[in-house]
Amino acid sequence: MVVHASYVPAGRLLRRLILGVLARFVSGRTKALGTVGYGVLVIIGAIFFIFAEPTRTKKFIEMITLYELSEDPKDFNVNHLLQNTHTYSVSSQIFSIIFLASHGVIKIVLVYALLKKKMWAFPVAISVFSLFLIYQLYRFSITNSFGILLLSIFDIIVIALTYREYKKIRREQGQKNI
Repeated sequence: MVVHASYVPAGRLLRRLILGVLARFVSGRTKALGTVGYGVLVIIGAIFFIFAEPTRTKKFIEMITLYELSEDPKDFNVNHLLQNTHTYSVSSQIFSIIFLASHGVIKIVLVYALLKKKMWAFPVAISVFSLFLIYQLYRFSITNSFGILLLSIFDIIVIALTYREYKKIRREQGQKNI
């Protein structure tokens, strides 16, 4: 097999394409504000779990999915949602509150530091978001929760964009020092 100098593996090419498109259409400040908005939504989710009693939550989910199950008893999404609600308990509720609240608050604090272009915040943010991601993927392997999977996908994007911004700022600072 002949490898050309311009050969780029498909995964790297796809990553460059996605990050390039995101970077071109979304400014650094907009990305940060979007992440803050996401952090606020996560905190709102934690507040929801404070008031969402496990038995009421189960009954509510069963009520809203009843019609869909009568139409299609094998609906993957509905059955998956119902399966997750049956394992929802007080300990799950407490875990959700603590995890979501800490995730949102930490994200907002770190993004504030990133907006102020504090260089220490970039590696700290990447590390903290990566630790959250690892834990979320661990939880996903146990629970198969679609919500945790969505949270993880968003965190992967945030980590990639933070790293890209960090490299850009370091490159700019290197040029100023010359």
